[in-house]
Amino acid sequence: MNEVRAASALILRGDGRILIGRRSESKAVLPGVWETIGGKIEAEETPEECIRREIWEELETGVDSLEFFRHYDHKLSPELLIHTDVFVVRLVDDPIPNSDDFSLLRWINRQEMERFDLIPEIRQRLVDYFESLTSI
Repeated sequence: MNEVRAASALILRGDGRILIGRRSESKAVLPGVWETIGGKIEAEETPEECIRREIWEELETGVDSLEFFRHYDHKLSPELLIHTDVFVVRLVDDPIPNSDDFSLLRWINRQEMERFDLIPEIRQRLVDYFESLTSI
């Protein structure tokens, strides 16, 4: 079985909303579907470094704060297992989407999630995060 390491960001705004992006229609995989920011961890890169790099590449801004949230394992197929570290992130500046990656960005709260065609694993991470806020 092939295994991939990845990192994903739950990017927060001051009002508690989380940033999601609509994948560009030019994407070969899942065009037009909504997701959070993240990607594969490159060789010799830590998950934190990956998040900082992905945010710079996809949103043209830096990270103000970054805190580990949770680890997820997802079997994408019988041959592929993805290990993802998820972080709660705050940005330095407003995000500017790289059009190769995202056609739209939206800040959403828990109730608004249902209106978006989110990748199922991303939806679960958002649900877990919002539920963690009510269990404090």
